[in-house]
Amino acid sequence: MEQHLTSDCPRRPVVCQFCQEKIEMHNQPAHVEVCKRFLIPCPNGCKRKEIPREELTAHLECDCPLQVISCPFSEQGCQFRGKKRQIRAHLDNELMLHILLLRDAVQAFHNLLDLQMQAVRDSQAAVKKMQLKLQRCETFFEPSFVWKIDGYREKFEEAQQGRKTTLFSNPFYSHRHGYRVCLSICPNGEQRHRGKYLAVFICICRGEYDALLSWPFSHPVRALPLHMPSV
Repeated sequence: MEQHLTSDCPRRPVVCQFCQEKIEMHNQPAHVEVCKRFLIPCPNGCKRKEIPREELTAHLECDCPLQVISCPFSEQGCQFRGKKRQIRAHLDNELMLHILLLRDAVQAFHNLLDLQMQAVRDSQAAVKKMQLKLQRCETFFEPSFVWKIDGYREKFEEAQQGRKTTLFSNPFYSHRHGYRVCLSICPNGEQRHRGKYLAVFICICRGEYDALLSWPFSHPVRALPLHMPSV
C-alpha cells in the first residue's frame, strides 16, 4: 500500500519542480503545458535555451537580439522591420529619412491643430451668433420696450440749436411675429409745439411678418417717460 501511495497511484500528490505547485501525478503533463516557470528555449533560436515561460514575452521585447521589431519611427511612417542589430544600422544609415518623416509628422500635427483651431473659432462664432440672436429676441419680443437715452441734456441742447432735432431707437417687434417698429423723439418738440413739449412718435418699419398682419396699424401705444431731467 505504501508503494502504491508513493509510487504507483496516479492521483498521488507531487510538487512541480519549476513552480513548486502541488499537483496530482496524472495532471503533470497538462500542468507542464501551462506552468509559468517551465523552462522553454527562445523561439528565435538565440543563445537563451532555458527561459521561464512567464518571462518569454519580456525576453522577446527587450533582450533577444534575433527578435524582429519595427523601426522606432514606425508611427511616423517608416516601414522597416529587422533584428535589433539591423535596426541599429538602419537608424545610423537612414537619419535623413527619419528627419523628413518627423518633419512631415510635425506638419501634419500643425495642419490638424489649425483645423481644430478653426473649428473652435467657428464654434465660438456660432455661439456668439446665437447669443446675439437670443439677445435680439429678448429685446424684440418683450411686452414693453425700454429705451435708455444717455446724455439727454446734451441731446436736448442740440435739438434746441437745430443741429439734431430727432432721435431714433433701435427697431423692435411689438410682439412675437408682430409689427416691427421703432420710437422717435423730438426733445425740443415738433412744429407748433416746438420749445414747449417733448414729442414722441412710433414709426412703422418694414418687418419680416408684414404679410401676416392686419393693416393699417391700429393698436394703442403708451409711452411713459421715466426719470426725465429738468431742462
